[in-house]
Amino acid sequence: MPNFLTTKEAAAAANCSELTIKRAIQSGQLRAYRPGRGYSIDPVDLENYVRSKRVKPAKQKVAN
Repeated sequence: MPNFLTTKEAAAAANCSELTIKRAIQSGQLRAYRPGRGYSIDPVDLENYVRSKRVKPAKQKVAN
């Protein structure tokens, strides 16, 4: 069984706020389990969420 993260641990790992993690869970962008009052987040799901939010650099125009 994998070690699940709390929202606080996930926020620290993703370098964002705990509120951002909770909003991502509530909007369905980040999968989480709710065994009690708090959330449990699989590290693989967190990694997939972080990768999906990365901004790709725009292609630079070549001057003639």
